[in-house]
Amino acid sequence: MMTDLHRNHWTISCYRQVVSTKQYQEILDRHGSWVFRNGQRADIKGKKIGPGRHEIWLEDN
Repeated sequence: MMTDLHRNHWTISCYRQVVSTKQYQEILDRHGSWVFRNGQRADIKGKKIGPGRHEIWLEDN
């Protein structure tokens, strides 16, 4: 099952989400390194926070 970005949450500028490493890679494979948010490009950022876990968020360009 592909993990998709929770589009409603991505409209909030400070929203962060914890996902598995597999889900993180699926998001990058599906969307690349950026998405459109509110009509503007936003980079998908991530940080490993533990074994098999990543925190992801968007940063406006």
